[in-house]
Amino acid sequence: MYTPPPPIEVAAKMIQAPSRYLPQDLEAAAAALDIGAAEAEVDQLEAERRKLLVSAASDAAIEAVEARLKAANLRAERTTALAEQLAKLIEDARSPERKAALEAKAAAAREAQQRSIGHYVELDRLATRLAELLDEIERDEKAIDKANEIVRAAGRSELVTSTPRGLLRSRLGCSLDDMPPIWRWELDGYRGRRSRHSFARMSDLVEQKSSARATARKDAA
Repeated sequence: MYTPPPPIEVAAKMIQAPSRYLPQDLEAAAAALDIGAAEAEVDQLEAERRKLLVSAASDAAIEAVEARLKAANLRAERTTALAEQLAKLIEDARSPERKAALEAKAAAAREAQQRSIGHYVELDRLATRLAELLDEIERDEKAIDKANEIVRAAGRSELVTSTPRGLLRSRLGCSLDDMPPIWRWELDGYRGRRSRHSFARMSDLVEQKSSARATARKDAA
């Protein structure tokens, strides 16, 4: 179960980077700092210490209370210091200059959001076109294979020796297995399409076709 951090930790974190927070956030953090409760704890422990000093309590018991009193004093001092610093930051955050800076950041965030939406739309268009091109490449390769079979049957050399996938691999200067991850997007069903392609499987197709052509040339010889 999640346990929220103590108010002192929240306030200290905000003070380290106040520009990240709105004035109302700073005010909420300041309101959570209970200076009265911290000082009351100090008074209670001090009274307990004085009682032990005039009683038959052991030194160990007195030292234990004094350790608690020391920690309580530190919490009270820190709570007061944090509250004072937050009050200054809240005043600065409510200034016209600070308000203008926040509005400028909000406007920049809105512009970035619009750009990201535009990039997504463009990416969507390109991915759809990529799936279409892969379908077209497959149809072209089938036509090439069919034409080559006819030419070989006539006792001539192959009409085309490089496939579109092979040309793509040559253009990229690396094998398809070495392409960056973005080239391996699975395109099955993209935008409702039933494309069977993915770049991750293209290398296998290229190797299979190359092997088949080499066997066919050997048989023809």
